[in-house]
Amino acid sequence: MTPHRRGPAAGIAVAALLVLPGTVAAQAPFAAPEPALDLEGGAAPTALQPDVDVRVISPQGRIGPVDAQGNVVDERALRYYARIRDLERLEAEIQRLRALHPTWTPPDDLFEPQPIRVDETELWELFVQGDFAGIRARIADLQAQNPNYEPSEDLRTQLALAEDRIRLENAAQAEQWRTVISIAQENPGLLGCANVNNMWLLAQAFAETDQPGRAFVVYRTILETCDAPDERLATIQIGSPYLTDQQLDELFALERARTDDPERLAEIAEVEAELARGEIARALGETEVELTPQTVDQFAETTAARQDGESATLLGWYHFRRNSFATAETWFRRALEWEAGDNALEGLILTLSARGESVEAERLAYQNRSVSPVIRQAYVDTVIALLGRSEGAPVDAGILDRFEGHVAATRSVSGSTALGWYYFNASDLAGALTWFEQSIEWRPTDDAIEGLAVTYSQLGLTSDLAALDALFRGRSDDLDALFDELGGGGGVAGPSLAAQAFAAGDYAGCVQAIRAETAGGMLTAGNAMQLGWCLVNLGRPAEAQIAFQQARALGATVDAQFVQDATFGQALTMVQQGLDGQALAMVETNALPPRQSLDLTAQVYASNAAAAFQARRYEDALRWIEARRRIAPMRRDLMEVEAWSLFNTGRGPQALTRFRELDRQFSTPATREAIRIIQAAETRSFD
Repeated sequence: MTPHRRGPAAGIAVAALLVLPGTVAAQAPFAAPEPALDLEGGAAPTALQPDVDVRVISPQGRIGPVDAQGNVVDERALRYYARIRDLERLEAEIQRLRALHPTWTPPDDLFEPQPIRVDETELWELFVQGDFAGIRARIADLQAQNPNYEPSEDLRTQLALAEDRIRLENAAQAEQWRTVISIAQENPGLLGCANVNNMWLLAQAFAETDQPGRAFVVYRTILETCDAPDERLATIQIGSPYLTDQQLDELFALERARTDDPERLAEIAEVEAELARGEIARALGETEVELTPQTVDQFAETTAARQDGESATLLGWYHFRRNSFATAETWFRRALEWEAGDNALEGLILTLSARGESVEAERLAYQNRSVSPVIRQAYVDTVIALLGRSEGAPVDAGILDRFEGHVAATRSVSGSTALGWYYFNASDLAGALTWFEQSIEWRPTDDAIEGLAVTYSQLGLTSDLAALDALFRGRSDDLDALFDELGGGGGVAGPSLAAQAFAAGDYAGCVQAIRAETAGGMLTAGNAMQLGWCLVNLGRPAEAQIAFQQARALGATVDAQFVQDATFGQALTMVQQGLDGQALAMVETNALPPRQSLDLTAQVYASNAAAAFQARRYEDALRWIEARRRIAPMRRDLMEVEAWSLFNTGRGPQALTRFRELDRQFSTPATREAIRIIQAAETRSFD
């Protein structure tokens, strides 16, 4: 698996995370400033000043040895005369120093080149800033002016390590995993508990290059040797995507063995439960993934002990997707007892329906239909299943009346189609005709068209059947075959070139075909509408807006639903052009159906949130997302924007919670990387 690296839009880079200013500087020895020389006092001539602004000292860091009385012998002038080969002054200086320090003897290395040491404060300051190229350039300058100068061993070591660390992080960011391994192996100083981020990258590199055993060794080494408990726990979380259940169990056992603190043990148990929750969530998204009974049982025990409604809901869906409806019902009911949300209620309704307890499912769904759009849809799905299972047998009149009222009020296409088929199977062709026609008026679907066609045929309405054939011939091969079988007229031209192009995703061809078709003639309402959607898909909202305006004008006397759809299209193009205020005004002044109105408002809010995030106005982005949450379900992309906005406004724990929710719903390299980044950043913030 290859994690996706988040770019600058996410507000953070991996290198910025792994290199924190100040982490090495504290270890750097800074040379103590030397006092300026008073040459007027006879200590040394003015010529002693070096060619650059540095202080020249001995390799031991002092200006000379100490005599028997503890006084420092200032040998700088002596060495200066030796360096310029002024023997006369050299001899005079020796005599002067002997007079001052009788026990002193001239050094043996007077005429040997002396290494020059420089006050490296400036270089260490550059190091703290991460300006490694600047350090190299400054060293070159100093060496050009002082050929004998060599950087201190500490500076050389730390600089080499820092540069290698940058190389390692850049290789990881570029997903050059074998390079990561090579750099780490060549530079063992990059590893260890002081550089646990580098060890995480090395383990990931092993995992990404099909060496899971070596990755596990790195993770285990961190847990066995490192002292920071948060980093150890983060290691298990970061490594979890690459480890087997058995390896995870071993790491958790190691971590539990390192403490007897009840709070710490509870924290470990919480992380273990979170990882299990993630596995359950992934198993929901991929039904072919089967968890071990031990994993499910352990998660169930933890869930029951904590009375965790969210986890109980996950267990309910896990068993529901595997057709274990009795177990699913148990967990959904527990989740509701533990104050879980709509997801648990929806699960219980659908589970009851799947178990054949349709009346109970319908009652529960109807009573709670106003709770959220999710439950409203669950209500519709439940009654549709009930109608389908009836096979023409009478359904309770109360249930039927309630459902018909709901379908009419919400303009439910799926509900009206299901009612049409229910009445058709019950041989109530008048009822079938009413609901199939209503469904097609709201939005044509193949299922409703088929139902209306067979109803027309049963009623002997051949002219209506022929008209239906003419209207929808070419929509699908199955419908064409049905029309031929029913004798609806046939011989009607197939779909237009524009319709064929649109269906194939050739939106430029669609535009070209419509303009060729209407060249020299009048644009019809249908052509204008189709042209608008083709232009929308080409990313040309300004032109699309004009097309939708024409569709609204041309369709004003044809069909109210058509005009509403054109209005919705026009308002949508305004949002795409940043004309949010005008779009909302159009929604308010035109009686759009509630669903379209809410969809458009949600689009506006999402657009504003994205724009605020790109402009780094993270608080504004959060406000727009919260406003949208009140009227529409959250989209995954907006959840990511929300999480990064929280992180960039200093709310790391909340951001981490959001990404964990995303990871539980559907784990991706991006969610796992975000969790790793935020956990590492939070850990650093407490160092």
